[in-house]
Amino acid sequence: MEPEKPSESLKCGAGLASLPFSGTTMAGSVPTQSRIAVRSRTRPLPATDARSVLESGKGGPRAAWNEQGEAWVALGAVVVITGHGPERFQIVRRQAEALFAGLTHTPEGDVPAGVGPRLVGGGSFHPLHAAESVWSHFEGARFWLPARQVTWVEGRAYETINEVSEPARTPPPEGAAIPRRSAEPRTVWTGRAARALRSMDALSLQKVVLARSLHLPPARPVPALYALAAREPGTTRFLFEPVPKAAFVGATPERLVRLRGGVVDTHALAGSAPRGQGDDDARLARALATSRKDELEHTLVVQHIQARLRAGGAQGIQTGQRRIRRLRSVQHLETPIRARLEGIHVLDLVALLHPTPATAGAPVQPALRLLESIEPFDRGWYTGPVGWFDARGEGEFVVALRCALMRPDGAWLYAGAGLVAGSDPMKEWEETESKLDAMRAVLAKAESP
Repeated sequence: MEPEKPSESLKCGAGLASLPFSGTTMAGSVPTQSRIAVRSRTRPLPATDARSVLESGKGGPRAAWNEQGEAWVALGAVVVITGHGPERFQIVRRQAEALFAGLTHTPEGDVPAGVGPRLVGGGSFHPLHAAESVWSHFEGARFWLPARQVTWVEGRAYETINEVSEPARTPPPEGAAIPRRSAEPRTVWTGRAARALRSMDALSLQKVVLARSLHLPPARPVPALYALAAREPGTTRFLFEPVPKAAFVGATPERLVRLRGGVVDTHALAGSAPRGQGDDDARLARALATSRKDELEHTLVVQHIQARLRAGGAQGIQTGQRRIRRLRSVQHLETPIRARLEGIHVLDLVALLHPTPATAGAPVQPALRLLESIEPFDRGWYTGPVGWFDARGEGEFVVALRCALMRPDGAWLYAGAGLVAGSDPMKEWEETESKLDAMRAVLAKAESP
């Protein structure tokens, strides 16, 4: 595949059903004289239920985020920024800085620092991803400034309203129906895994992460999101719906990066085992902690993150104690990593760290080339970075795992397994089954009537 030239666009409008959505389109970087004037205000709200806020935004772009300590819901889109190609996150940063330079934010009342206008969205796993077919409207990088954002901090709600003058009143497009694709049989996937293992020596690969997809009946995104919250409370739950009827929903255990006050928090999450009952669960955890295969997988990710942070100028990198991270149907090896980096934007860290060997392989670039030739589908935003950032360049991104893309004709689920020398393709298939369990159970409860 020939490298694409980076491209970018910025659209103005508002994505609520009663407000303009798609207006002026500006290609290329935004010069100073073309800055968009955005008025933003934030105020405390009375006790407000996040689910009712999210459901009130049906018919326009919407997004939601929930993790320990913070949650937010974003409705509508007054500005949309997209980027394509290997420099897609740098492109978005430039556009965002021009946008925030023309934004005036007024806190009304007692509003905590850091609560205010944010750009929300995400990006693709592969830099040359095309927003086509099932992934239509999910560009290589797509972020939007919500018309209305409600943020919950320590149990209190705050509302941010963003407004831009824009006369156009074109309704947002909807996610189109996509031809159904049958699930890949186990024998086909394990055969593909065996071919990947045979290719690793020739490419000097230590690891490659091979994914699979599964197509299920249609499901409702908001019920699915809240079913995930009940099932997987120790994860970050997210929903990104750039246009109506095209929603990306998940509950991921993996943080890519968080940047606040110059402090960078990330972790290595690699090496997996299923959960069990009683003594069997403890046995499985001990086996995971002592597995040479999982030890290698995990160490590759730790070393990659440390090296990338050093390359970015990080100081005082602290690597925590390895531990077992337990979810409902699967458990992982996890190592927390913290560093200090001043004067950097969180999108620079996203570009620096993504993808890690946990989702691609090691070394990363040869692994990507093998995946391009052997995976029969476009991952889209699966294993890509999703999250948010603000005018200060601070924010948080997670790796989109345990997720589903939901459209009117069905839901696409994704899972992957890390292959290293000695991997058994059948056991790796079983690992992907464990990872798919959460979304399968949730979608069964959230099926469209």
